[in-house]
Amino acid sequence: MTIERFAIAIRSRSNEPSLAFKTYEASIISKAEWQFGNIDIKNDAHNELYKAGANGKYALEIEDYGRLISTFAGFATVTIDDLKEKTISVIKTKGAPILNEILTDANVSVFNAALKVNDLKDKLVREFNEEKSLKAMGLKLSSLTVEGIHINSDDLERIKSRIA
Repeated sequence: MTIERFAIAIRSRSNEPSLAFKTYEASIISKAEWQFGNIDIKNDAHNELYKAGANGKYALEIEDYGRLISTFAGFATVTIDDLKEKTISVIKTKGAPILNEILTDANVSVFNAALKVNDLKDKLVREFNEEKSLKAMGLKLSSLTVEGIHINSDDLERIKSRIA
């Protein structure tokens, strides 16, 4: 679905909210990229302190058209970028503490952090599906991928040199 079709679909000729766009495809944001970083990780068990981040993609579907229209009441047009802006902040807000929790686990060293991609994905999907602000907007997660967990290269080199 293009941004223009979506923007036209959610307003009527009188600029009053309209349910006329119910017939459009449900997937409204597909393969949108997300990322967050500079999360301070302190793993006492391994005596490691470093910065980490993650990135991936997600897709959303309209679950409740009325709620979506209410969310953007007063907007002349709504674009996919408007929806991304509202939803990407949810990923960052929920994702940072989840990543911290996973990487501060006593069994996870900085050197095997990348192996926790599936754990991060599973927890993000659970959190995202329970997220009240998305439900309030009438949206639901249709897919989410985690493409990688990234460790600050300077921090990684510092830890390597310390244990060498």
